[in-house]
Amino acid sequence: MTIKGYLFFSRPNPTDEVPDPEWEILNEVPEPAENFLIEGLDYNTDVEFAAKAVDLAGNESEMSEPLDVSTLTYTHNDDPLDEEDQLAIDSIVKNYMKEIGLANTVQIAVTGPRGHYTQGYGVYKSPDYHWRIGSNTKLFTATAVLQCIQDGLLSLDDTIEQFGVTWSVDAAHITIRHLLMMRAGIFDYTQDSSFGLMMYLWPTAATWTNMAYQHSLAFARGQLWPAGKVYYYCNTNFLVLGDIVEKIREKTIGEVVEQDILAPLGMTETTWLPWVPPAPTMPGYGWDMLFGAMPILGGIRNQTGFNPYAFKSSGQMSSTVKDMTKWALELCNSTLLEPEINALRQERFSIMPLAMN
Repeated sequence: MTIKGYLFFSRPNPTDEVPDPEWEILNEVPEPAENFLIEGLDYNTDVEFAAKAVDLAGNESEMSEPLDVSTLTYTHNDDPLDEEDQLAIDSIVKNYMKEIGLANTVQIAVTGPRGHYTQGYGVYKSPDYHWRIGSNTKLFTATAVLQCIQDGLLSLDDTIEQFGVTWSVDAAHITIRHLLMMRAGIFDYTQDSSFGLMMYLWPTAATWTNMAYQHSLAFARGQLWPAGKVYYYCNTNFLVLGDIVEKIREKTIGEVVEQDILAPLGMTETTWLPWVPPAPTMPGYGWDMLFGAMPILGGIRNQTGFNPYAFKSSGQMSSTVKDMTKWALELCNSTLLEPEINALRQERFSIMPLAMN
């Protein structure tokens, strides 16, 4: 037959846990083999590829024998990027700032086999500025949870009921896995209007410090959906995870992160924020938590001085662009987690916005 082109497929390598993973089609329209480029593969990953030939009438052949492929391990080059690459990055960032009307600050850190480049644009150019990293805190909390699993102290299938969490929710069926994947069906306390009012009127209030207020807002609503049914981005999930790590390690979640994650990685400029970020400090801005983008009442507000305990293990930390580069390398290469535990961090996720099963 006359070949019109090929359909290409990929899947993770079979494992004992998943001996026959599903194939994912990479192109809906047949393409010539010599022109087909596969992009977006993770570093240091084993993948299988296969293909089907398609003739002019649209008939498909049997799938070819799978081809095993291993992607390269990520490498970091300590040398600076050459000037041409630096100028190209500068142009991309400046054009972006102009396009969206961003006049304040952008900081970037680029690293890879060709070298590294750290640069600031706008008002706060120095990479030594500290700033709130907000929900990036969740990645550190999740890693602390996975370290507990690695040490045999916790399982993804443990329920929150086992740790004394029973507040008006179906605690016997909400697992650690559900919390990590934002599928627990618990209400997000930051979406409660009284939380927004408190943050509007008293953003530095000591009310936030013991977490009782946040828990009361979250669990007064009961169970929104059955656990595992719906993806719903929820800060409460990570408050609960932080509480569980504290019970297991018999330390605060901040101490756990600082001792078990930040110190081994040499992230000396990253802190479990005591209040405002350390000096030099870059102001942080976000939408008003009560009125959002409403005219007059709402808008973008300076949030640098908020009591960080309002967000605790879902958003309390501060860092610098240099330190976050170290964290990005850890997420890429994983020195803190064993391969099978790191695979959980890399491969188990919920896709947005496809919220329903």
